[in-house]
Amino acid sequence: LRFNVAAAAVLSMLLGLGLVMLLVFMDRTIKTTADAQTATSAPVLGIIPMLDERELANNGESARDLYVAQQPTSRVAECCRSLRTNIMFSAADRQIKTIVVSSANPREGKTTSVIYLGTTMAQSGQRVLLIDTDMRRPRLHVSMGVPRQTGLSNLIVGDKDYDDVIRTTDIPNLFV
Repeated sequence: LRFNVAAAAVLSMLLGLGLVMLLVFMDRTIKTTADAQTATSAPVLGIIPMLDERELANNGESARDLYVAQQPTSRVAECCRSLRTNIMFSAADRQIKTIVVSSANPREGKTTSVIYLGTTMAQSGQRVLLIDTDMRRPRLHVSMGVPRQTGLSNLIVGDKDYDDVIRTTDIPNLFV
């Protein structure tokens, strides 16, 4: 009886260890910058840290999206300026005119990241146009406080001209 209990304990420990090893081996999530560099074979140009809920003080998504504009001396704003600088230096031999931000899933921070990067570029004196191409759940107009009367779909079908759909924002040099 003792032998059976001991054998079962050893076997269950080995089976548990094997299961843990299998789960670790099968895990394909990206958790660190090194994981991102390995997965994409591209350098990481910068990291934008997540905001604490305390920093937002329950002011909603607009407060989070405009955090860099409202808190220009914050750690997040400094990280965004570093990212902007690294993007500009990564293409020192040519002028960057377009940057595309995309992700596979909703609510991963695309709009917030675009607003942060656009704000820092506009603050450096560059004229920046942010285009929200999410036709199902657009959010850029809400965060930037611009009307949603006309937009990209009107431009695509030819109803409106560029001057009719581009809106100014409260941030100098930043347009939506």
